[in-house]
Amino acid sequence: MAIDDLSHCLTYSEPFQLPKFISALKQFWTDPALHRQVLPKLGQFHMQESLPHFFNSIDRISQSNYVPTIQDILLLRVPTSGIVEVQFNVNRFPFRVFDVGGQRNERRKWIHCFDVTKKFEFLIKKILKNVQAIIFVAAVSEFDQTLEEDENTNRLIESLHLFKSICMAKWFINTGIILFLNKTDLFEQKIAGKKSIKQLFPSYTGWKLKNSKSRPDKFKKILLIPFDRE
Repeated sequence: MAIDDLSHCLTYSEPFQLPKFISALKQFWTDPALHRQVLPKLGQFHMQESLPHFFNSIDRISQSNYVPTIQDILLLRVPTSGIVEVQFNVNRFPFRVFDVGGQRNERRKWIHCFDVTKKFEFLIKKILKNVQAIIFVAAVSEFDQTLEEDENTNRLIESLHLFKSICMAKWFINTGIILFLNKTDLFEQKIAGKKSIKQLFPSYTGWKLKNSKSRPDKFKKILLIPFDRE
């Protein structure tokens, strides 16, 4: 019934009614089948892990005077498209940051910079010579997920390959590279539960530890090995 109500609210047969829509969303969220069959497989369906946060906050978010909290902003994901430049100052020191999309279709817009002909080598070198640091973000919670654009490729392995290509780029020989392992909270929830990482990382033996709280720390050390090798 909740799904039917939600579907009805999204039709254009009548003017949109926010209260009715919110009520349908809340009924949908309390459906036992959703929590039993869908939520444990969010990654498999390529849905955002922050979905429960926003559904649990639906009363607050639906208020007319709603102002996003810091947590709301942090959990909101907007895919990066192309190359986005942001400039700001910290204690009078200017920073110029370029954010690039990591998805394969977005990667095509900038990865070619690492594979150029002699004709453009001088130009690319001139552009990249002032890059002082690269921050590479890898979501460790995605060890059991595949790419949305390629369901045969593991997301964490894909991150490792991309990290390797950046480290090997001659343009960044003297550039500091910062590896940021993201989503550790979701990662800890997975490996402390029933999620197995033995197939992807055979050297991990943390599930044998009696203290489940030490398992995430042990896996982090194992995970850093392939990244360190690059």
